[in-house]
Amino acid sequence: MKIRIRAILVIISTNFMIVLLSIFSGTGYVRRHIENYIEADMLVVADIADRFISSELEVLRYEAETAASAVAEAGDIPVALAGQALRFPKFIGMAVANRDGDILASAGGAPASAGVLKNAYIQKAFSGEKSFTSTVPTDKGVVFYLSVPVPGAAGNILVLTLDGMYFSNLSAEYKVWETGHIFIDDSEGYVIANIRPEWVQNRQNFILRAQSDSQYANVASVIQKVVAGGRGIDYYEMGGVSRICAYRPISGSAEGWVLGIVAPLSESPVGDVDRGLLLIGIMCFLLNILAAVVASDFIRKPFEEVAALREAAEADSKSKSSFLAHMSHEIRTPLNAVVGLSELALDEAGTDTEMEDKLEKIRASGMTILSIVNDILDISKIESGKFEIYPTQYDTPSLINDIVTLNIVRIGEKPVTFKLNIDENLPGELYGDDLRVKQIFNNLLSNAFKYTNEGTVEWRVSYERDGDCVWLISDIKDTGVGIKPESLKNLFSEYDQADIRTNRQVEGTGLGLAITKRLVEMMDGAITVESEYGKGSVFSIRIRQRHVTDTPIGKPVAENLMGLRYTFAKREKSKLARINLSYAHVLVVDDIPTNLDVVKGMMNPYGLKIDCAISGQQAIDMVRAESPRYSAVF
Repeated sequence: MKIRIRAILVIISTNFMIVLLSIFSGTGYVRRHIENYIEADMLVVADIADRFISSELEVLRYEAETAASAVAEAGDIPVALAGQALRFPKFIGMAVANRDGDILASAGGAPASAGVLKNAYIQKAFSGEKSFTSTVPTDKGVVFYLSVPVPGAAGNILVLTLDGMYFSNLSAEYKVWETGHIFIDDSEGYVIANIRPEWVQNRQNFILRAQSDSQYANVASVIQKVVAGGRGIDYYEMGGVSRICAYRPISGSAEGWVLGIVAPLSESPVGDVDRGLLLIGIMCFLLNILAAVVASDFIRKPFEEVAALREAAEADSKSKSSFLAHMSHEIRTPLNAVVGLSELALDEAGTDTEMEDKLEKIRASGMTILSIVNDILDISKIESGKFEIYPTQYDTPSLINDIVTLNIVRIGEKPVTFKLNIDENLPGELYGDDLRVKQIFNNLLSNAFKYTNEGTVEWRVSYERDGDCVWLISDIKDTGVGIKPESLKNLFSEYDQADIRTNRQVEGTGLGLAITKRLVEMMDGAITVESEYGKGSVFSIRIRQRHVTDTPIGKPVAENLMGLRYTFAKREKSKLARINLSYAHVLVVDDIPTNLDVVKGMMNPYGLKIDCAISGQQAIDMVRAESPRYSAVF
């Protein structure tokens, strides 16, 4: 019993230290990276908010100019002004004034009075400018005034009134996380848009507030930076809540307005990561205790060790397969978002070559990770015996063309020549798992291009008829780095990469050849390799496919394939002409919020009105409510 107790204590204490160290180091590492991503995302959101607010300011100026032109052309100014007030109901008042401070005509519920004409921003209209005031207190609450000159009427201006909560209501629907929101301040720091209406109505100014109340010093410091023309990320605490704020000037404002995106840090993904790692730590500690008890029992019962170890190995194998299958899905979901959002961003990158290059690298890295995840999942399925072949009839030239098209772009800028030699008598159609056949050749060709810095890569394809079957025969020869003799014996082992030191810059899991060998064997075939270190390698395979037709691909098709007469192009950057679907209202349903972002990004160019639901029940309720009635549900 003493030996068992000591064993339990040693195992628990050792594993506890390992788990504790792993959690602390893992938390710090993950937090740093997630915080970097959050800051980058917040800056992007701030830029999007800027475009949104700036475009609205431009629309308001345009409508004001339109109303002023209509008044100028009318013979009866009061009648024309009343008509424009009905035409543009977002303005709650309109007034025509002259340079002497007289109101010549007014319309709407809250037109400007003669007293407000002294406002410095309204006075700019007499000089031909279009200008917004900050919020102005009136007996009906705070309002904004937009003043524009009346064309052809020297000394006359049109002053339009906007509700003081106009910009607050406009930005209220845009949320970050749960309660994060957009705020807008004027050039002096007065709040002119916020989700807290009292701050707008009372003309809250944290720069002034901080002079008498130190608890607002942090937020006042941020406001001072942005009104001074700064842009960036900052952190502050207010009301006992730590917050992150991305701020910038509003590019479409000539009055010096600024905006910020502010959100509580407690709502960020960092908190979820901390809680997740803590939960993992607790589970690991509990499993540690259990493992210690079990291990101590093994020490006490050496003759039962073999049987118990076998059971544990089987359970571990099942757990690993289950874990890999689950994790592959969990990794693929955000990866699809990374690839999808980067592709959407590429479509919008414009002429910014540097940004386009960065986005392309993000997309390519995402695709690389996705390929690695697929390899890990494939080898897991193979090990667990769940990997299956799904045969179907396929077109042989199309298969070869697809493989070449995918792999030839791997040459990049390297001085490598690709040669394709195809037997013109190759059957035009075969029966087999074409996806796995592609995977075999893709793995071998990608390795050939990867490890060949100059020279040639040659792919030969021929066949042999064997009753109702066809042996597909292929040699892939390269003039790459080759393989050392001592590395050949482990070449098809799982998680093994030959000569890692020499090839340390080549990405991969070391699973590609292991998967290829298993796939070839599942097709009753064989794979061999001949290599001379420093001079290149030749991979030869034979795989069995079912016979379908005696019609060959023929000489013209073979020559077209071997002549590589098709176009390889990088991503098309030109903007597609998209039809206007602004009349349609659609509902998009997905339980992953990031997926919703991707779909919205794909649909936005069509002008669709888009609603989102994160569960099936929510979607059903929204459809049944018929408010609105959706044109389509995705």
